[in-house]
Amino acid sequence: MMNMIYSNFRRMKTAVILSCLLSILVLVAACNTGQKPFKDYGYKPPADQYDGTLFKLSQNYPTTPPDSNDLPIFFATDYQNDWRMYMMQVRDYCFEGNTEVDWRVENNNVRNWYHMPWQDYGPAGREGIHGLTKEAPLSAYQLSAEQPYGDAVAYAVGFYNDFGGYTIGQVWKDHENPDPGVTSTAGFPNGTVVCKTLFVDMPPALVAEQVPFLVNPIEWQAYTTNGFSSTDRSVKEVTLIQMDIMIRDVRSPYGWIFGTFQYNGALNNANPWYNLVP
Repeated sequence: MMNMIYSNFRRMKTAVILSCLLSILVLVAACNTGQKPFKDYGYKPPADQYDGTLFKLSQNYPTTPPDSNDLPIFFATDYQNDWRMYMMQVRDYCFEGNTEVDWRVENNNVRNWYHMPWQDYGPAGREGIHGLTKEAPLSAYQLSAEQPYGDAVAYAVGFYNDFGGYTIGQVWKDHENPDPGVTSTAGFPNGTVVCKTLFVDMPPALVAEQVPFLVNPIEWQAYTTNGFSSTDRSVKEVTLIQMDIMIRDVRSPYGWIFGTFQYNGALNNANPWYNLVP
């Protein structure tokens, strides 16, 4: 038992050290450019409602483009011949190093992921626990035929791999004056992967009663508004409903491949994130 406690303590200590080092790197990069770092979030939960880990914007964007030959492993799969394998490989690529650390990407030891800056701004801006932004209202029966509750709101947070992170950094090289020409002329490079997790703020007891596929749920705490039109916020439990993916794959006639994974809690996998299926 003591060995287990000591082992857990060492892991927690390592995570804290890595988090501090990331903050230092971001500050050093900002000092080198003479710019303030982007804000992590727009809405910090009050201490009497939440005293846990706060969201950190991953903004130490690559300054040199990733090797165009070093594409994610799923590019070896022909998406037209086996779309399901392709989708599942993309999903697992997004999961690696993230599900183990609750998507605190600063603690990912497998690969770097980045967030889009400036989403802290405005009444729908980033909340301070997981970086979720307000997406859309969800009406009655939108999630399930058994769902009369009609005051739910969807929240989301997106993640970009190093190909996407490099492009974001080029657009926002000047933190106050973005260069849209970066994407309007060249776009995101082949190999860019974006994944976005979506949650619903329906009370957990109602989720259990009215949305059968969300059994065995993944729940996060989030500092969300009390209804879609409200600006009043409180810390609530939100439940994962889906994950969207976008891949810049030049083999596609449209240049991009899009997909959605819906949560199916009936699968009851040991790691519940693997309950997300196409």
